[in-house]
Amino acid sequence: IKSFRQAFDEKQVLIFPDGGGKIEHSSEKKTLLVFGISKGLGQSNHIETVGILKKVYGNYESIQFQDVPQEKIT
Repeated sequence: IKSFRQAFDEKQVLIFPDGGGKIEHSSEKKTLLVFGISKGLGQSNHIETVGILKKVYGNYESIQFQDVPQEKIT
C-alpha cells in the first residue's frame, strides 16, 4: 500500500470513491462475491468492480455481485 500511495502522491492524483461495499473471497472455492454498501457513501457500482476482479482473478470459478434492495439503502 505504501508504494501505491507514494505513486499517487507523486502524480498528485485524487481519488473519489462512488460508493462502497464488501468482497467475500474464498481462495479454496475460487469464488468472489461483491455486496453491501457504505453507510457514508452508499452502494458502489458492483458491476464495474466485478469487471475489474474478473481481469485479476480470471481463473476463478465464480465472480458475482449482489445489489442491496433500494429500501435498505435509504
